[in-house]
Amino acid sequence: MKDIKSSETKKEKIKRAAFLLIAKKGIDNTSMSDIAAACGVTKPVLYYYFKDKEDLIYNLVAEKTFETNSKLSAFLKEDNSFEKFCIFTFKEYLGLSGKNPREVLCFIAHISSYTYSHKDFEKRISPITNLISDVLFEAVEKEYKQGHITAKNKEIAKHLILAVIAHLVLHNQENGLRFTESYPKDMVKTLLKAIDYKGSK
Repeated sequence: MKDIKSSETKKEKIKRAAFLLIAKKGIDNTSMSDIAAACGVTKPVLYYYFKDKEDLIYNLVAEKTFETNSKLSAFLKEDNSFEKFCIFTFKEYLGLSGKNPREVLCFIAHISSYTYSHKDFEKRISPITNLISDVLFEAVEKEYKQGHITAKNKEIAKHLILAVIAHLVLHNQENGLRFTESYPKDMVKTLLKAIDYKGSK
């Protein structure tokens, strides 16, 4: 039993080191040797757990995606208002509940850049990353079925939600740019006004 626990701890240590390095340096500038050195193991140990660097990245993306998807799905099932759901979503992407929100957004930015230029990898992870969009679109569809938004504004809402998330990711690395605690709420107010939302807030 101790061996299993020790093995799981070592794997988590490797993933954490890889996450921090990729968030800071990007994927192409992070080697398996860098990751091994950062977590104090040999390269053969890395390859025991992960086939190659892309396999390690895939595991990281899957882990972060499932974690976010689980939080959003649970919040949606609690029958919160659409406004609260959108605020919660943007807060999750800002990482306001975590210690280092910039690391998360930097990681997402590097992953997005990498997948754009590596189509095979994009095909591999798209079924996972699409899970987030599915939850967001489920929330929008729910509002549409309840008559809170029109068919046209339903599509606009989907695009706007994804656009705000993209904005958070792309502009996170700009020097001097800071997202305040009020940012999620302010953006949701703008979103609801843009789609002429008719539901209760």
